[in-house]
Amino acid sequence: MFFLRFCIAIIGFVMLAPFLAYSGHLDNTVVPTANSDKGVASPNTRFTNNGNGTITDNLTGLIWLQNANVAGARTWADALTDVANLNRDGTMNGTSAGDKSNGGSHQTDWRLPNRNELASLTDSSNNNPALPSGYSSFFSGVQSDSYWSSDTLKGGIAYAWIVNMSDHGIMDTAHKTETCYVWPVRAGKE
Repeated sequence: MFFLRFCIAIIGFVMLAPFLAYSGHLDNTVVPTANSDKGVASPNTRFTNNGNGTITDNLTGLIWLQNANVAGARTWADALTDVANLNRDGTMNGTSAGDKSNGGSHQTDWRLPNRNELASLTDSSNNNPALPSGYSSFFSGVQSDSYWSSDTLKGGIAYAWIVNMSDHGIMDTAHKTETCYVWPVRAGKE
């Protein structure tokens, strides 16, 4: 019996050793900016309202749709379709997205953000939603719920990464048939 307990203890230690030796951050606990600059000072004004249905994040350079809830809660496949429709005719789930940033018309390079881009919007010291103070003067329709990213879980193609705006902006995964919100992004000016 002693030998069996000894073997179980050794196996448990071998399985935990990589985690005990790791002194860095786990993948989903670090939220780099979109261009992964480290040590970049936060700009005096985090967001700029472009006056055309879009908001520029001055920290990352990304441009976000001003209305964070045009389409409502959607499956991941529907979210991809909504972004394709936004690029085609400026609508999501049959509703105008309000983007007039292309000389009065909509842009055609919107996409679902990757998980780090989406998480770069969050402020983990805030909750419901987990966005920086003053966000409401820039964005509308922000839901204290989960938003889809474009990233699929490695080894689990039925799941995609989400950012939960109601729980300090934590990253998690959701089955692609579940419903989450859609917040399109596009790259800033080069």
